[in-house]
Amino acid sequence: MVIPDPVGTAWRTASRTLFARLQDDGERDLVTYFLRLNESYRSADEDRDHELSEVKLLRSFVALRNRITDGTFSEQVRALQEALRASERALLPTSSEFRTAISLPFHPLVGTWPVTQTGLSFGSPVAFPNAASLNLVLRLFDESWRLKLKLKLGLFRDEGGSFLWETGCILSDRALGNLSRDLSLMDVVGPVTPHMMKRSTGALFAAMLERPVIKAIDLTPAFYHIVPFSLWLGGIFVDRPLFEESKRSLLEAVKHSLSGEADRLKSIHPTLYGCASRMMASGTVKDPVVSLLLYNKMVFDPVTGKGFVWRPPRMLRCRGTSAYPREQREA
Repeated sequence: MVIPDPVGTAWRTASRTLFARLQDDGERDLVTYFLRLNESYRSADEDRDHELSEVKLLRSFVALRNRITDGTFSEQVRALQEALRASERALLPTSSEFRTAISLPFHPLVGTWPVTQTGLSFGSPVAFPNAASLNLVLRLFDESWRLKLKLKLGLFRDEGGSFLWETGCILSDRALGNLSRDLSLMDVVGPVTPHMMKRSTGALFAAMLERPVIKAIDLTPAFYHIVPFSLWLGGIFVDRPLFEESKRSLLEAVKHSLSGEADRLKSIHPTLYGCASRMMASGTVKDPVVSLLLYNKMVFDPVTGKGFVWRPPRMLRCRGTSAYPREQREA
């Protein structure tokens, strides 16, 4: 498949525009380093129009810089750069490792979604929204370049200065936005199985064990319904009592919202409200529906009446000699 020239021109224009948004020569030098690092990770498909991953990297850098407003963004990214310059191999899997060992469990899907793209981008780990992470991303597209599956490995430093990896998997038609538009998707069996993700996480853990500087894999779930899955992948709560209290408060807020805020919920998403209220009448609102209620801002604090804020529980899969002895004792 050949990218049409107008599309390639658009990407090159976008690249120049984004590069012009960098604030000074220091930022441009910093981004240039990561663009060069990206060259070693981009896939063969990227040869058709390598600006695609370049633009993703530039866009993510600018977006994260604008979002982290506490003045630490440049410091965090420079710290990642310095650590990678000292020992890239000690902090990131090689391109070959990521494309084979880590993504191998998903290879049955390659025949269905034939276009593979790998590259770098910036983001924040779930557990630390104001932290900068460098993400190694693998994307699978269909023949029309529609994104179908995204695998991510993120490198970041926690509040204690330790390096961790974060892993994640997003199936595009299972994103909460798509589920909100079509609730029937919750009952459809998707092509990505839990065992695919478990084997991938296991391969990632083996790669981590070869790199002593990486202290743990962060499996903090982005959404409430992912908590049991993070446990199944080997994650351990940093503070389980705190999670249990948070869970109790959340479920109380869900019950209150469905019974006491019915008009507000109907005005936001009547179909989701109907689905959740029927479940509550039967005894239990399923975890994915709780996540959808949170996603659509349909859960309200029973005391304040304001939107309920659910904070993901910190979960880690640690090596034997971890920087987190508490979880090891609980394990």
